[in-house]
Amino acid sequence: MRIAEYKDYRRRLEALDPAELAEALVDLAETSSSALMVVKRLVSSPDDHINQFRENLAEVTEGAGRGRYGLSGEQILEILIRSLDLLEPGSMDPKIGLELTAAFFGTDGTAFESTNELDWEFESLYTFQACDVFISFALACDDKAFVLQLLEGLLSDDNYGVRSCLLKAAPSFLPEPELSTLMNR
Repeated sequence: MRIAEYKDYRRRLEALDPAELAEALVDLAETSSSALMVVKRLVSSPDDHINQFRENLAEVTEGAGRGRYGLSGEQILEILIRSLDLLEPGSMDPKIGLELTAAFFGTDGTAFESTNELDWEFESLYTFQACDVFISFALACDDKAFVLQLLEGLLSDDNYGVRSCLLKAAPSFLPEPELSTLMNR
C-alpha cells in the first residue's frame, strides 16, 4: 500500500461510525489470528498485555517444535510482530519491559531456525523494532546496574548477530561507569 492510499483509507475510516468499525474488526478477527491479536491488544489492560506477551512467546517457542504441524516461519513472524506491539514503554514498569524484551530476543533462534526465507524480516524485527523497544525501556529504567546485567546476558548469547544493535546503542542509555564495565568485559 502506498502512502497516499494509506492516508486516504485512514481518513475515510476515521469518518465511519465507531460501531461499524468495531463490527468490522470483530469480523476480521474471526478469520485472521493476526487481526485477533490486534483486537485483544486494543481491548486489554497493560497487565493483560504482559500476560498475552508471555503466552505468545510460549506459543512461538513451544509451537515451533511440533514437527510437521508446528508453526510456520510466517506464523512465527506474525506472532512476534504482534507481540512486540504489546510492549508499550509508557504503560509498564521499565524493569518488566526490559525483562520481556530480553525474553523476546531469546526467541531469535526459534525464529531463524523456522525458515530461511524470512531472514531479512526477522533480522529487521530484532535489530530495529525490538532494539528500539529495549532502548526505550533502558532509558526509562533508573536501575542502570540492572540494565547492564540484562544487556550482558543478551550479548553473551548472540548466535544470530541480531543483539549487537544493543551494544551499538548502549552509549545512549548507559552512563559512563556501566558503559566502561560493559566494554571491559
